[in-house]
Amino acid sequence: SDNVTTSNELKIAPASATVNVGSYVNLTATYYTYTYTNGTLTNTATQNVTSSAAWSSSSTARATVSAGKVSGVSAGSATITATYSGKSATASVTVKDVVTYGYELKLSPVSATVNVGSTTSFSAVYYTYTYTNGVKTNTSSSVVTAAASWSSSSSAIATVSGGTARGVSAGTATITATYNGYTATATVTVKDVITYAYELKITPASATIYVGGSRAFTVTYYTYTYTNGNLTNTSSSNVTSSASWSSSSTAVATVSSGTATGRSAGTATIKATWSGKSATASLTVHD
Repeated sequence: SDNVTTSNELKIAPASATVNVGSYVNLTATYYTYTYTNGTLTNTATQNVTSSAAWSSSSTARATVSAGKVSGVSAGSATITATYSGKSATASVTVKDVVTYGYELKLSPVSATVNVGSTTSFSAVYYTYTYTNGVKTNTSSSVVTAAASWSSSSSAIATVSGGTARGVSAGTATITATYNGYTATATVTVKDVITYAYELKITPASATIYVGGSRAFTVTYYTYTYTNGNLTNTSSSNVTSSASWSSSSTAVATVSSGTATGRSAGTATIKATWSGKSATASLTVHD
């Protein structure tokens, strides 16, 4: 009669696999029964024993396994072992980190104030964020001010080129930079340049009186307001009584609180001083 024998083997498929941290891969355990007749393999039977096999990992810090489902824990390698009916089989699993990237464009400063006719500079920085398994692990940056595209929400208020904004008129504008598909904004406030000038004037600018006579002079203090270099307002106040008065020749004429009195024939310069400014008038005295 024929001599019939059998042998068994357990195999895992695939024999090696790669999985990302946080993901999983499925392994299949198959139990083989080989039938030999007179020493010759005459039949092979298979049975999927994935769910009934005992599974283990050489490093649960790298990968865990349950019923053939291997979950990546941290980067590295682990050997997965399945055991069934006294037979064992192994597979090699490589766990890889999941590396993703995020990008952002930022402007500095995020807000600025500039006068009409003046400039202020913005810097554009492009950030690359590296995430390993969902956790930020690195940040790199590069200045892209020169390479970015720049625009202003209102060129009537502020213009911008290469990150340099120039004030055109009073108001607020949004400055936008675009680089590599990303945008960032900053606010620029433009202010009028207000300056002032001051002047003292005497009226009349010249007068004639007789010896013993008098003449009243009026001194007015003027304040001129300039907006962006243009005269926009003039205000004045009578400072006759508060000004300091003097005569270039008290022998010809004296002066007090703006009233000059002739003393002798000749000419004198009447001078008023107030708040650091001076003004003069010419007075001629006749016999």
